[in-house]
Amino acid sequence: MQVGRPKTTTIAVDVETSLKIERLCKMYEIQKKDFCRLAVDYFLRTGIDPKSNDTEQNMSEIRESLAQMQKTIAEERTERSLERQERVLDRKNTELATKQNETNFKMLQGLIQDTATAIGIIQQAAQEQQRLIEAQNQTIDEVKEQTRPTYTKRTWYGAKKTYYKDNDEEVQ
Repeated sequence: MQVGRPKTTTIAVDVETSLKIERLCKMYEIQKKDFCRLAVDYFLRTGIDPKSNDTEQNMSEIRESLAQMQKTIAEERTERSLERQERVLDRKNTELATKQNETNFKMLQGLIQDTATAIGIIQQAAQEQQRLIEAQNQTIDEVKEQTRPTYTKRTWYGAKKTYYKDNDEEVQ
């Protein structure tokens, strides 16, 4: 027995499948052992049954997930504070946890987390947009002040004085 080498095993597949695996490995620049490991991780993470060819059921689950996600987004937009958003997410997580289908629960939980992240990004973008609007308004006010219409008048002793047309206030 060799010391220090991890134990491995061989998987027998037909020639056609082997060629497909080799093409995928070459395309993604990974080894066959890594491909197998990643495939197993993917099926465990997503909960997809690799034997199932029922794409209609998968599409139905995705539609249900999308509808639930849209409902969650609409609710979260109405919430103002982070505390309220957390309560909505907790309530949704609790509702999802009670469902019988574990696959749907895992998928929806990930989508809710992505939505919360997206809402955070949208809020940051809105704050940045508000800051830009305020800066633009300040610039507009400055330009208005600089381009305010004036007129010039001579005093009885010959000096020139400039006044604003809108309120006859002397320009400094």
